[in-house]
Amino acid sequence: LNEECSLNGVCGADSTCLCDPGWTGVDCGILDVLENSARRIYPEVSGVSSWGGLPVWDEETRMYHLFVAEFANGCGLNNWSPNSLVVRATSKHVRGPYERQEVVLPSFHHNPTLTRASDGTWLLYVIGRDVPSEEVLNCSENILKDPAPGNMESNITLFASSSVLGPWTRVGVVIAGSEDRELWDADRTNPSAYAGS
Repeated sequence: LNEECSLNGVCGADSTCLCDPGWTGVDCGILDVLENSARRIYPEVSGVSSWGGLPVWDEETRMYHLFVAEFANGCGLNNWSPNSLVVRATSKHVRGPYERQEVVLPSFHHNPTLTRASDGTWLLYVIGRDVPSEEVLNCSENILKDPAPGNMESNITLFASSSVLGPWTRVGVVIAGSEDRELWDADRTNPSAYAGS
């Protein structure tokens, strides 16, 4: 393997790269992927940005429900904190398109992860914490603030409901973050929940 070939191939006698399988380009620096049929499943709405999303099937409603983080007041990813809120959208098909139904949790809640306990209870894990509405940014005003004051994103909180439609009851913080930004593990974020049997 040669650095001239991006460590993804061998440089031949004529100084051209012979790329390893899965790589292409003059310097083997382009991942050789197949065309795919990926498409947007959550609606593109002018002035609204979203992040992530986990579709789950619900027998009761006979629908797929997508829990997604959406950014309030015309904000984008650069102001995800404190503007992220959790939205539920529905579709008859796992690949969408999904139609926005409701705000499940207000700002600031982000990275929703939904799973089901063995007793059928829906468990919704998020990062963040409640913030007063006056702290939620209005990005049309172009006001710059610290996007996560006081390590705001570093709590994993659990909400529960007997129905995917809610209402959602706050169970509590299951993993608390730290305000001490010097700690190596001050951030405790991005839940990946699994409800085992």
